[in-house]
Amino acid sequence: MGERNTDMFGLELVRKGSAADLFKHVDRVLEGTPKGGLPSGMDRATVAHALQRMLKSDHWMDVCTVRDCEKFTSNPIPPERMHVYKTTHCVHWRDMEPDFRQKLVAMLLDDFRELLET
Repeated sequence: MGERNTDMFGLELVRKGSAADLFKHVDRVLEGTPKGGLPSGMDRATVAHALQRMLKSDHWMDVCTVRDCEKFTSNPIPPERMHVYKTTHCVHWRDMEPDFRQKLVAMLLDDFRELLET
């Protein structure tokens, strides 16, 4: 079993042996990925994780997350929808009327449908 190392890179990593062993593992995980590129499916997973975090019931509508996902995917969001997202920025999901919240979440998922349903 590897040793827990919480000092390396500011993240908790399981370290098996030397730093060279750690980077061999990195190379195995990223095998087939061009240097500096994204592993297959990383764009979809990134947007899905960001939206999932934002949509948790104890969170709020975060237009920054929406904008970041939009830029990351080069998927333009219609201006009318973006206006709604900007206006509801920082409003807690629990403070929204259920029907409004349902429509807002549906719009968000619809905006990223092409990426998320692949």
